[in-house]
Amino acid sequence: MSKDDVRRALELFDDEEIRAQFESGEFAALGDHSLTAEEETIVSDAAADLPEVVGFALNAYLQVREAASSKHFPMGHKDAGALNFTVKLDTALKYAGFVQ
Repeated sequence: MSKDDVRRALELFDDEEIRAQFESGEFAALGDHSLTAEEETIVSDAAADLPEVVGFALNAYLQVREAASSKHFPMGHKDAGALNFTVKLDTALKYAGFVQ
């Protein structure tokens, strides 16, 4: 029950079946990792909030997110709005320390 466990759960989002389990509140895929009730909510909300994409990959998502928030897409830039990041996934990423 720590940010590391949430981080591990988010890393498992690459597997669509596990992500669906997390969305429904099943966390057996974490094995020895355990989440508090609050962390379970963070993870299940993030899984539910994730856009429908085929082959979601957390590392690719993080790279796109970083590029969108960099100087290449300054706030107000016409293309920045096209990259909508889910609020609940962003909350989970921040909680786990993937992003600031």
